Amino acid sequence: QPVFTEKPIDLNNGFFMVKQGETAGVVNYFAEVIMDWTNLKCEKLTIDILNNRVLFFNNSSWGIADYTGNILIQPQFIDIIPWSDTTYRVRKSNLWGLQNIEDTIIVPCIYDSIGDLNSGYAEAILRDKDKAWIKYKGLLDSNGHEIDTNTKVLNDKYIAYERFSRWGVRSTLGQDI
Repeated sequence: QPVFTEKPIDLNNGFFMVKQGETAGVVNYFAEVIMDWTNLKCEKLTIDILNNRVLFFNNSSWGIADYTGNILIQPQFIDIIPWSDTTYRVRKSNLWGLQNIEDTIIVPCIYDSIGDLNSGYAEAILRDKDKAWIKYKGLLDSNGHEIDTNTKVLNDKYIAYERFSRWGVRSTLGQDI
């Protein structure tokens, strides 16, 4: 007996999204239920296959749930893209940041883009606050911290460092000047 209120949508990754009224679920190509269709209220969804999670869209925003329908990250973003097994790239307005699966902001949405994480690093682009037409490229580590791309010892007390195409000076004790 049919129970779905809409035609199943092929997610083109081995799964179908099925809807029953305002709630949605996931069924694989073998007709096995991956996520029950009675728990998660959403308009559309997709699967994060690598991390076994559901990215769902509700009230004009994306969030993340587990396969039981428990919401892990509340819907609040224009876009969500997996970045690591515990962290997602998230977009608010036109800026990107990082959010972990505990629904905690790791990096605020301040970057024009954050690239894929490769060998523990990702390229990011940061726009100048005063001169919006100027963009700086830099690197983020796997924890979302901006890292130095160049350093130069100035003397026995100070080191110059480059981060996002700008230079700074810090003491050898690590204090920024």
